[in-house]
Amino acid sequence: MMPYFFLLILAFLSTHSLPKADDHAIYLSTLTLSDEIPGATPGTPILTVRVFSDDLRDAIRNAFPDQQSVSEETLCAQHRDQVNAYFSKHLILKTETRQATQSTHSSLSASSEEMQISLILTEMSRESDVITVSWFASLPKGCKTLTIKADYLMELFPTQTQMVTIKLNGSQQMLRLVRGKSFGGVVVTE
Repeated sequence: MMPYFFLLILAFLSTHSLPKADDHAIYLSTLTLSDEIPGATPGTPILTVRVFSDDLRDAIRNAFPDQQSVSEETLCAQHRDQVNAYFSKHLILKTETRQATQSTHSSLSASSEEMQISLILTEMSRESDVITVSWFASLPKGCKTLTIKADYLMELFPTQTQMVTIKLNGSQQMLRLVRGKSFGGVVVTE
């Protein structure tokens, strides 16, 4: 009976593919926008993303087919431009600002304008199997709402989840972004 059981297990394993040893069970990143980080200046919070290095390597290889030699070890030192370009397509912050405008009848009215927030890459580092990428995010005066698109890595990993923390002006808000719902918005308090 025992040899048949062993053959049954062997047959099952040979017909079902097992995950590669270097795959991991969870596809998760953290994204933090904070003005409470040492070095952040008022109106210019720091945006920090932490991702698994093998996932970011795969995303860069996918986005830039001529960069197949990229490795987890060379991402920070030799591929900053590609990493920044990749995130510029998959990580977008927008704000709605309200401005007072004068109408033709001499009355004041408020108008809204949506604008993309520029991100300036400041740092990239690797610790163990995690890459940390940071940018300055220059928020305009009058910023009332913040919309975040964070669909990075979702083109490769359908179960990718971004855990977002916004710490601005003494208030903290959190979002969970997943494939199909990679946009989120928060109200910025003054």
